[in-house]
Amino acid sequence: MTELPIFIGYDSREDIAYRVARRSIERHARNPIYIQPIDQAYMRAVGLYYRPDDPLSSTEFSFTRFLVP
Repeated sequence: MTELPIFIGYDSREDIAYRVARRSIERHARNPIYIQPIDQAYMRAVGLYYRPDDPLSSTEFSFTRFLVP
């Protein structure tokens, strides 16, 4: 069976929220899954996200959420 890709928004100021969501999904999944955080710092490092920082963004995930395939 193919792994189901799951994308979770990530904000470095709320790391614990990402970890709780990930752990909950892993614990309750009945089929193989692949969890990928949408981490702005990582996306910038690999050249997938290059938008300037927006001081009005409420989270780091405000705009990177649009990168989910």
